[in-house]
Amino acid sequence: MSFLLYGCQIVEPEYTINDSAIAELTVSYKNFKQLKKDATIIAEVEVIGQKTIIHSDMPFTISKVKILSTKKGNVSHEETINIIETGGEYKPLGKENEELPEVKMSLNGVRPMIVGEHLFLFLEPFVGPQIEGAYIPLGAYQGKFQLKDNKVKQLSSEEYFLPEFAGDKEVPLEDFNKMLMD
Repeated sequence: MSFLLYGCQIVEPEYTINDSAIAELTVSYKNFKQLKKDATIIAEVEVIGQKTIIHSDMPFTISKVKILSTKKGNVSHEETINIIETGGEYKPLGKENEELPEVKMSLNGVRPMIVGEHLFLFLEPFVGPQIEGAYIPLGAYQGKFQLKDNKVKQLSSEEYFLPEFAGDKEVPLEDFNKMLMD
């Protein structure tokens, strides 16, 4: 696995990426309609808690989210669920098991969710040894949409933006809700 250093900063909330794992998505979505169809759950959420675990020398962020509204699936208002993502804040170990400086790692330059963030998530059940009963955004991160100032934008890498959100496009919340209903 190769790593690429980034010096970008995401403002509000702050998350400066020190390291980024580069990976090809095993499933990538070509349009919003396909993403909606494949999602087991589509929900508006707020990130209320978080921890990072290490599995096979790779960090994974497990975020606890509170459901604000459900567009698809069997989760209820105010229910909490866990979401797992590749990347996160951690202190790697050196060759002699010494703790190295903290790293904030992302997948293809897309940071994990941050406590306090307001999002729309398109989810499927997670299957893996890291955690049971959790969900994962579709397309690793293609199913993550940030809601800020009544505008929605996809949190994705440039090469995997859905056409409706290409170029880091922000969509008014009203239009996004219409897209969900189509």
